[in-house]
Amino acid sequence: MNILMAKKQLSVLILGNGLSGKSVANWCDRNHIRFLIYSDEEKNDIDFLPSIIIRSPGFPKNHQIISKYEKKNIIICGDFQAAKIFGLLDKNIKIIGITGTNGKTTVTKMIYGIMKSFYKNTHIVGNIGIPIFNIIEKLNKKNEETYLIAELSSFQLSDKIDLPVDSGVILNISNDHLDWHGSKKNYINCKFKIFKYQKKNQFSLINNDLKKEYRQRNFFGKLVIPNI
Repeated sequence: MNILMAKKQLSVLILGNGLSGKSVANWCDRNHIRFLIYSDEEKNDIDFLPSIIIRSPGFPKNHQIISKYEKKNIIICGDFQAAKIFGLLDKNIKIIGITGTNGKTTVTKMIYGIMKSFYKNTHIVGNIGIPIFNIIEKLNKKNEETYLIAELSSFQLSDKIDLPVDSGVILNISNDHLDWHGSKKNYINCKFKIFKYQKKNQFSLINNDLKKEYRQRNFFGKLVIPNI
C-alpha cells in the first residue's frame, strides 16, 4: 500500500493508548487519516469499519475486540508491520534487532552509539521508548544508508513482523511474561521470531545456551555464536 495514494480511504483503529498507540495517532493526525484509539480505560465507540488495526505491544492478543475483527478479516498488526504495509520503510533501511529477557536496553544503546559514530543516519527505536512512528519522517532519505537499531520485546515479536533484520540478536531467555504469553514455549517462540524472515546473507547472533533451540527451527540467516 502506498500511503500517499491511499490515505483518503484509510481508517485506523489503534488498540492501546501508551507510547506506541499515541505515536500512531499523532502520525495519523499529521497525515489527515481517520483514526480512533481504543483501550480498556477509554472504551470509545467504534463507529466505522477500520482498514487496519494497529495493536500496541502490551494490549492483550486474546482481547474480545481482536477476536471480533479477526472474524472480519481485518489486518491486525503492530506498529513496525504497519509501517511496512503503509510503504513507509524504504529498501535502503537496514535493521539491527535486539531482544532478550535481560540486558536488551543496555545492548541496544551500546550498538546505537557505535553505529551512530560511523553512520549519521542511524536511529534507535522500539521497546526502548521510541516508537517507530515517532521517527518515520526521518527515515526515507533516498540513496542514504539508514540503520534502525531496534529493541524488540516479546510483546512486539508476538505480532507478525516480516521485516528481515540484517542482524538479529537474542541475548538470553529466562522465565518472564509467562502470564501474558501463556507458557514458556510461547515466550521462547516469540523471541525466536526475530530470525524468522532473515535471508541467507543476514546474521543471527545468539549465546551458546540457545543453540539447540535455534537449530530446531528452519532459519536462513548465518548463525553466529560469540566466543565470550
